[in-house]
Amino acid sequence: TGTIYGDFGIMYPDMTDLELMENLLTGHIPESIDRMLSLQGLSLARNELSGTIPNEIGNILTLKYLYLDNNNLVGLIPSSIAESNKSILEEIWFQNNNLSGTIPAKLSSLSNTLVSFFIDGNKFTGTIPYDLCRRSGSSSSSSGDEDYYSTATRLNANFYEALTIQE
Repeated sequence: TGTIYGDFGIMYPDMTDLELMENLLTGHIPESIDRMLSLQGLSLARNELSGTIPNEIGNILTLKYLYLDNNNLVGLIPSSIAESNKSILEEIWFQNNNLSGTIPAKLSSLSNTLVSFFIDGNKFTGTIPYDLCRRSGSSSSSSGDEDYYSTATRLNANFYEALTIQE
């Protein structure tokens, strides 16, 4: 139990993996998280964290695994997690929070590296960016439909039915 100190990222800049899953943590994710320049895995899942996902999380260019699922996070998915063309994110788990708004189109730029993207159990509106469901360099048909549909089937049924796919 407890909170994550606001200067946590400054205190541990060389940490490569932070796994604080299921610790009944409360409070916010500190903005100083972006000072952890070697961080590859961040798991704060299954806690009682609140507030928004800090934009600064997009500054961690070494991040491969981001697990923030099953908390009380609110607000938008920060587009900063996809703004760097050097992003190597493979897994994003944001399911079962209170996130809202639309899914940033910029997340489509992660289609080369992103293997799993879980966002069910939130309050999203709008459309799922078409390119987010396609992996670049795949051997699917020229239209990309086969690859798109195989990826789209992994989306949560409730979430998928509430949104439309925009081509």
